[in-house]
Amino acid sequence: MTINHRTLPVILLIASLLSACSWFKGPRGPVPSALPDVNAAADIKPLWHVDTGGIGGTLLRPAATADAVFAGGRSGTLVRLNSEGREVWRTRSVSNLTGGVGVGPSVVAVGSSEGVLAAHDASSGALLWKVQTGGELGGTPFVGDTLVVARVGDSQLEAYAVADGKRLWSYQRGQSPLSLRTYSGMARAGDLLLVGFPGGKLVALTLAGGFPRWEATIAAPRGSNELERMSDVTGDPVVSGDSVCVAAFQGRIACVDREKGNLSGPAITRLQVASCLMAR
Repeated sequence: MTINHRTLPVILLIASLLSACSWFKGPRGPVPSALPDVNAAADIKPLWHVDTGGIGGTLLRPAATADAVFAGGRSGTLVRLNSEGREVWRTRSVSNLTGGVGVGPSVVAVGSSEGVLAAHDASSGALLWKVQTGGELGGTPFVGDTLVVARVGDSQLEAYAVADGKRLWSYQRGQSPLSLRTYSGMARAGDLLLVGFPGGKLVALTLAGGFPRWEATIAAPRGSNELERMSDVTGDPVVSGDSVCVAAFQGRIACVDREKGNLSGPAITRLQVASCLMAR
């Protein structure tokens, strides 16, 4: 058979396509072993429950101390319970609660969708003060010895004095094009307040004035569109010794040095953590 020089490229192209098909049918790398069946079901029985009126689709969550549980409802109900679920006090706070409950040594703080931050006495439930902030309050306020820090929207913090509600400082970051409707908590590490933000950032602010000490990238935005590039810090910072660990959207977990913000090691995913735990 005589092969025309014009048909030779076509034959070569067909041959390459056939070889490519056979390559895809071949082995593509190590095949992971099948996951073992996990039969660790637990029979969980509630010990007690108390009605606060429901959270109405908000991110309200209770807070616990050594001897008390504080909980709020969307309508403004705020209660303190003992460890057995008995009410110590029940009061009416501001309406439309969306932020809280934050608990400190002597104060309980909650916030509303209208931007009202309210502080109550932790022992009696009495209203100590309430202030109008710059916008909707989300997440759990941080309550320290001398100040209450509230998250206003996605990218702003405002600090108020525990004693009288006087505004002390504010911190503002640029907004991300797209962020989750969730809020990372805040944690104290010495004289620093650790806060997670959209864009995969963990920031350390001085409690005294709200000045940034360092900023760490927990998860860098990656992807072809804004949805894929979402990398918000979603977990509460956890302080352990000299390190601070936090989780971000898309399952990335990283730990940084609490003094300088340097990464303690490469970021890992929650799947890797689960694999390590199963291997044990």
